[in-house]
Amino acid sequence: MKTILDFFSVLLSLLCYSQNNVFTITYTTSPASCVKGSALLSVSGGVGSIQLQWEDGSFGVWKNGLEAGNYYILINDSAGNDTSITLVIDPQPCFLQGAPSFSPNGDGINDVWYVGNIGYYDEFLIQVYNRWGQKVFESRKDMEGWDGKWNGQPVPDGTYYYIAEFTDKYFGKQKKNGSITILR
Repeated sequence: MKTILDFFSVLLSLLCYSQNNVFTITYTTSPASCVKGSALLSVSGGVGSIQLQWEDGSFGVWKNGLEAGNYYILINDSAGNDTSITLVIDPQPCFLQGAPSFSPNGDGINDVWYVGNIGYYDEFLIQVYNRWGQKVFESRKDMEGWDGKWNGQPVPDGTYYYIAEFTDKYFGKQKKNGSITILR
């Protein structure tokens, strides 16, 4: 059974058979993206206390900071019944977030345009063009925003276009483009 709980979570239920009992395991996972993935397990059935051991040796029903991949979990009870499951944490792109406009007027508020989440990528290039196709800004540095200047001079108010090229470790080379409006 697969039910979407929200944008990031998927609920899966499994019946896992042990020597003499049935464990019912319910878990929720979130895919690995900018903030990495997580998993929450709930186990019923078995005899007495139930223990969950992750492949890294840790114990517990909650695990976060998970990279995309498969995770093996051993489940046992106080009577010696055991089973195991493999959870899959799927990769998900880390979405880039560029503000649609900014106001580089020197008032200290919204004076620089940044592309959010770009620092999660090892390789990236941001380029901004004016309406005539002239490149007015380029950066390969995380947290280096555009101050609305070209060759040291403020550009006119209006619409500019950006291209963001980046490499995602799960999805390879990606490209995003959009527009930015300068309002002073």
